Amino acid sequence: MREISIQLIKLLNDETAKYEGLEALYSPEEFFEVKKRLTASINSILNKFKPDKWEIRETIKEVFGASGITLEENSVKKVIFLILTEVINERIPSPSPLVFEYKGNLIPKRHAVVTDFELFPFLKEETEKLNPEKKHLLVFDIFTDGRIVSEGVSYYINVIDYILFLLLDKALYEEVISLDKIIKEENNNVDINKEQLSFLLQALFSGLFEFYSGKKETFKTSILNKERAQEFVKAKKLVKSTLSDKREEKYIIDIAISDEKLSENRKEYVKEKEVQENIFSEAKKREVPEVDKIDAVVWLIGLENIQIPLFFKYFSLEDFVSFIKILEKDITTDVEYFTQTLENFFKRLFNYPQLYKTLENTSTLDKLIEEKFPELYPELLFFKGEHNRFLENAKKNDLNDELKILFSKYKTGEIDSTEFKNWLTLYETKENIDKDLLEFVKNG
Repeated sequence: MREISIQLIKLLNDETAKYEGLEALYSPEEFFEVKKRLTASINSILNKFKPDKWEIRETIKEVFGASGITLEENSVKKVIFLILTEVINERIPSPSPLVFEYKGNLIPKRHAVVTDFELFPFLKEETEKLNPEKKHLLVFDIFTDGRIVSEGVSYYINVIDYILFLLLDKALYEEVISLDKIIKEENNNVDINKEQLSFLLQALFSGLFEFYSGKKETFKTSILNKERAQEFVKAKKLVKSTLSDKREEKYIIDIAISDEKLSENRKEYVKEKEVQENIFSEAKKREVPEVDKIDAVVWLIGLENIQIPLFFKYFSLEDFVSFIKILEKDITTDVEYFTQTLENFFKRLFNYPQLYKTLENTSTLDKLIEEKFPELYPELLFFKGEHNRFLENAKKNDLNDELKILFSKYKTGEIDSTEFKNWLTLYETKENIDKDLLEFVKNG
């Protein structure tokens, strides 16, 4: 462990030892004194070691890892640690975002204004008011089309929001807008000027769109306000200076992806049956070719998130294959990721025995599978009920493969019904057998 981490851990432990409980920390006067002491000590340590932002970030990971803090529970050490990281983030230039690695997740340190005043729901609502067309364009400017069609435009639009939240934290720490204009105190009551926060979020979004699109974003207002115009420009400059560093850009995007998963997990939401049923039914109402309907829903939801039985309740396999043939020509980046997603889609498809009868007569799938995914060809043959050819190509990888071979032998007359039923009785006792497949073969 680096020496700077050891000294910050000692500072954290020494400060924690001064308090027996949280109550003593919660008075405004004591909180101010703690922050004052920590600021002096941290400045002394950082001025001694002169770490850059990357070293500071690694140091905070080490300090948190050694602290034993449990985020689900409040404790004196947790509060002191949050104050410590707040002080570090307030340095100019701010090393924000600082992250903690906790239970396999990257958790960013939010600005105290956001957490103390529970502003996250408000900020999320504000991001939903941002220009949807620009958000859509940003998705394709920032991410690769191979991943977008695999994971869904809906998901990546949500990631854009979390990129904005990280930029907002940094903008608050560096006071793109003075905190005195955001935090208002009257008659011993503290309030937040949400209009200022909303403006800052919009300005950062303009900066994000300008950075990736190259299109100039201008300050729009019906009232001439020189100070506002300066803050708008300052916000855009912060976005540009932050994301121009490719390492920093990747760092922020990676954190945003982790943060989105922990906070909302849009992918799980779009996988819900009710959500997809609504999307599919609305798509079917459009007066466009079926392939265009499929194009719209697959890009929105993401190929890997599609509920396959529900999808083929609304769309035909023939039209889906036609869509895939067009799509393959359009995907130019992360092609390998897309190809793996497509292969996984067909693997999932072939594991739904309830679809065999309704989809077995397709002819367009054969060539695609044979050329792109030859290892799946035996599965396709079983899927289509071509049992002789399946037996010629089948491989025994697991119990389910064995059951398919058994069924095909029965269907081709290699074994009689008595032997087939005797084997079935044995397979019914196996733990790792696919119950849907078992039910399918039992029903012949």
